[in-house]
Amino acid sequence: MELRFIIEHKLTKEGNKLCVVGSWNHFSLENSTLLTASEQKDNQYEGVLNIECEEDSVTVEYRYVEIPDEQDLDKLEDDAIWEEDCHRKIHFKKGSKQSKLVCYDSFTPTYKEEDFVLQTSPFYQVFYSGKKNENLPNEDNIKEINKNEIVIRFSINAFCVPKGKQVYLMGSATNMGSMEYSKAVQMSPEDYSVWAREVLIKKSELPVTYRFVIKGKDENEKELWYDQKGERKFTVDMHQESNNVYRVNDYFQFQFHEEIKKQRKLWKIAGVSVPIFSLRTKSSLGIGEFLDLKPFADWASKAHLKLIQILPINDTNVFGENTEDYEKKWHDSYPYSSLSSIALNPIYITLDRLPLSEELKEEIEKTRKEFNKEIDLNYPEVIGFKMQVLRKIFESLDKDEITNQVKDFVKENESWLPAYALLRVLINEYKCFDRSQKVWDKYRKIDLETVLQLCSQKSERYLQVLFWYWVQYNLSVQLIEANKYLNSKDIIMMGDLPIGVDKCSSDVWLNPHLFRLHKNAGAPPDYFSMDGQNWLFPTYDWEEMAKDGYKWWKQRFSNMEKYMQVLRIDHILGFFRIWEVNPKQVQGMFGVFHKSLPFTREELKKLGIENPDEWITPRIEKSILLKEFEKDYPKFLEEIENKPGFYKFKDKYVTQKVIDQEFSNLNEIKDEEERQYLTRLKNELLMIFSYFAFTKEGDKYHPRITIRFTRMYRQLPFDLRMKLREIHNKYYFRRHNKLWAKEGNKKLSRILSVTKMLLIAEDLGMIPKCVPRVLQKLRIPCMHVERMSRSKKNFDNCEDYEYISYCTTGTHDTENLREWWSENFKWEEGEIKQKLQKIEQTKKILSRQSENEKELLSLSSGDETEEEEEEEDPENEDDKKEDFTNHILEKMKILNKKLGKNVTIKEKRLRSEEFYHTNLGFKEEEIPKEFSTEMVKRTLTNFVNSKSMVCVFPLQDIFALTEGLRRPIKEERINLPSNNNHHWKYRMQLNIEDLIQNHEGFTNEISQIIDKSDRF
Repeated sequence: MELRFIIEHKLTKEGNKLCVVGSWNHFSLENSTLLTASEQKDNQYEGVLNIECEEDSVTVEYRYVEIPDEQDLDKLEDDAIWEEDCHRKIHFKKGSKQSKLVCYDSFTPTYKEEDFVLQTSPFYQVFYSGKKNENLPNEDNIKEINKNEIVIRFSINAFCVPKGKQVYLMGSATNMGSMEYSKAVQMSPEDYSVWAREVLIKKSELPVTYRFVIKGKDENEKELWYDQKGERKFTVDMHQESNNVYRVNDYFQFQFHEEIKKQRKLWKIAGVSVPIFSLRTKSSLGIGEFLDLKPFADWASKAHLKLIQILPINDTNVFGENTEDYEKKWHDSYPYSSLSSIALNPIYITLDRLPLSEELKEEIEKTRKEFNKEIDLNYPEVIGFKMQVLRKIFESLDKDEITNQVKDFVKENESWLPAYALLRVLINEYKCFDRSQKVWDKYRKIDLETVLQLCSQKSERYLQVLFWYWVQYNLSVQLIEANKYLNSKDIIMMGDLPIGVDKCSSDVWLNPHLFRLHKNAGAPPDYFSMDGQNWLFPTYDWEEMAKDGYKWWKQRFSNMEKYMQVLRIDHILGFFRIWEVNPKQVQGMFGVFHKSLPFTREELKKLGIENPDEWITPRIEKSILLKEFEKDYPKFLEEIENKPGFYKFKDKYVTQKVIDQEFSNLNEIKDEEERQYLTRLKNELLMIFSYFAFTKEGDKYHPRITIRFTRMYRQLPFDLRMKLREIHNKYYFRRHNKLWAKEGNKKLSRILSVTKMLLIAEDLGMIPKCVPRVLQKLRIPCMHVERMSRSKKNFDNCEDYEYISYCTTGTHDTENLREWWSENFKWEEGEIKQKLQKIEQTKKILSRQSENEKELLSLSSGDETEEEEEEEDPENEDDKKEDFTNHILEKMKILNKKLGKNVTIKEKRLRSEEFYHTNLGFKEEEIPKEFSTEMVKRTLTNFVNSKSMVCVFPLQDIFALTEGLRRPIKEERINLPSNNNHHWKYRMQLNIEDLIQNHEGFTNEISQIIDKSDRF
């Protein structure tokens, strides 16, 4: 098939070129098709591409881009000017008589920032959805074309057509209504915001003038919106063209009537976040299920909440049916460690929807009563029972009927489903998920061809594989049903895309080349965990993934789009750089960024470190060892030869993992005092492992993060501490901005082109300065949490949030409002004491420094939480400097002014007082010890009145509006990020049915808070 592209476009800069890219080259600029300027018409460009149609049908997508006259691919990507995201689609059929297709296109301009959301799935699928009319003429049902006729397929991108309205085409040709408004021909909605219509036109009617309008079915109805571009013209020189099929692709330039302009507001909604496992209905079986979203949507609708956000729902059951260890089964409750990046978790299935015998019905009902007596989720018991029942149901069904039932579903998901099903079968067969074990020798490595062979109907394992096909099919059906119900209530669903997958997953099994299996993903020390986080996932080999255009990632996004309209991208910072942890260590602080720019020995020498190799192993001085563990240190440490007073770990204990295993039986020790002592000893030894300054990779060095918080660092001479701190700040906050911006933009722009979901970036934590810029460029809303301010302030002001953003009172990783407030009272007293001690220490240190020494010890501006405005070239550094001593003294003045000589109770709660008076606007001097219902109301009101387009509240914070729906504070916590063995078990304490029937006043209060704002 020959594709000919013709486009009118005025280049934005002299010397630039116009190209077309598409699915044939993964939308890469590297192999783009260059268009040439037309000799007949100014600002018109043409190009030809030949597409091979090897399969029965092929869909080709394409898009235009303006690029500079530049050979360097990185510079091309930085300076490329893409047309607005409007991937055009062309469908080919094998054996078609049509061998040539001409596409007349318009370069779609960039829409206003506030209008981009109108092109996303919430509008296309829910708020402004149009229904495709299969009876309208199209390429398949239009009559035979004779030599005096041509077919033109008109296609237009019109992104916010209200329900009940249609896009119409009116033109000068007879079949286009002869330019009469009442005879305009109806177009049909296709992908996203695209409307299309094929029209048969006589050649004698050329050239054709035409325009687009939006109206209802009533012929006398006043036109709502009309196209500001006005009349267009289509013509073709039939003496030069032998083709008889043409495509005209354009965009609708909205012009609103004055009364509509006045009424028009920015689209903003409020929503609720709740894990599905936390839902509770009279019919649920010990856990929230996909179909429980339906009654929850009934309640959300009454509360005027337009979005329901959930946690990841992938299959996480690594241990599942293959262990009797109760604690290991609880590991499977962690929703961010999946056995498949796509397969759904069987725990969310509603068994009552499946064919049940009377015996099974009785068994389920009896178990339901027992499970629902528990206030929290008992994950091991619930998944165990559901899997038993699923197997009993499957055994009772006709396998040929099941095969036929799931046939299309299996075909559609062939790239991942057979591998996942086979993996589940083999795990159950071997009673082992760890593929490094000998039992996995035969199938440790596998490819798709082998998988399909082992899953064929002739295979001895086919019935076992079929069971997992059947389970996944029913899960998908139920989730789609739940999503459709939400959409019918004008409610959209927001899912969660985990950054990683388990090492034992089918993804890693089938595609090991896409992962860096010798590293663990994690997060550096931050708000959530001072020791950092070690997620134990493999990291990604991005270079390998780029070779097929990030197909694995695109598949994940495309699959999520079946069920969701909005998607939270977990730890989006991982697309810019990922924190890689040494698998031999336990704590997340033992990591480095990938990609990164480690220091060379020469660079470190210039910065004052003569021999960095002295700092790559723990530096243990006798003076920093604690007397409490004096008798136990000799078991693990030995004095270094020729270096009195310095120690090293014995050869047996060279990693944190060995130490961790040494204390693996702590839970079995019955004596409480002994167990607590040994726990402290273990933590002390793990901490001593962090007493080094650099991690060496090859011949380069990464500074160790948070080293300044160690006892070892505090014992160093002042000048050496300042050198290490400057190196730390240079590496973590200034050195990588250009590199990480390039990496993030390159990956995200290509991967996200496959979806129209509204994407939300989880960009909390240690945020490089380049991240907000890239997210803004790609129009991905960032995330705001009021108490996790990105500025120097203690708290955000909700009024300052930008429109393209998502704001929330908390996440599944943070405390809810009530717990945060109560914890504030506890830690602030300790923090103030620490600040006072630090002031005294700093005074002593500074008093010992001469003026000349102070000059030499000046550091780059800002704390570890700040960055330089100027991006740094690592080979040509030109840093701005300021006197660090003055910086410290200024902070001391501020602290002294705040604290005074006499530290009162009120002064110990400065942050709480600030939040209470400034953020919430209370006038009373005395602040309450508990987060009152009135404080909750004011907090929610501040959030809904913010500019953020999406405002979401955790269910626990909404329940805090009334005393009657509050659980004990500690019971409402969903996750503790610092604890890898945390049990994810929080559930609502009442049924959704009771919430709707017996708490109408509470529900009305939420709706009133939202209605008084300008949210949708």
